[in-house]
Amino acid sequence: MKKSPWMIVAVISAIVFLMTMLMVVIKTPALDISVSQAVENFSNNSSGFLSLLGNHIGIVLGGITLLILLILYSNRRKKELIALPVALLLGYVVSILLKFIVQRSRPASAMINETGYSFPSNHVVFASILFIMVIYFFVKEMKTEISKRALISFSTIMILFVGSLRIYLNVHWVTDILGGIALGAFITSLVVLHLEK
Repeated sequence: MKKSPWMIVAVISAIVFLMTMLMVVIKTPALDISVSQAVENFSNNSSGFLSLLGNHIGIVLGGITLLILLILYSNRRKKELIALPVALLLGYVVSILLKFIVQRSRPASAMINETGYSFPSNHVVFASILFIMVIYFFVKEMKTEISKRALISFSTIMILFVGSLRIYLNVHWVTDILGGIALGAFITSLVVLHLEK
């Protein structure tokens, strides 16, 4: 019996997430501190465009989500139309619960006002689920290898962009982003495995 590659994604992402959470709970890793300090020094001399975008990244992600849902609805893809909001809601609930369990403070000097705990990043969990699901929904329909690679590359860049933006704005530690990507990949893989049953 052939195992689904999504089972491998689930196992690897779960391991990465648990290792990251363990590091965070024990002590703030040196990498987090050094990156936060470097970002603080760099961001003092930067433009306000990224901080403006950072304040509205949730709206951008919401707009992309609505567009994907409209595409799924217009193509009568009912299972996927239900799976995407379920995965996003599950990601939100799990990440909020984890924030209260871990209770990690955010970096001290953020460029924008953010409240609440830091680990994992909700924005990155959301972006990871959204764009991994986009790959799953649409890569099989791409006619050429170039278009498949373009979709995968675009989706990966978007996940990394959201994570990098949160680090740049100094509202999250690097491990918050790594944990968010791993958690998003884990939740997505569980939803996909359920769809493929």
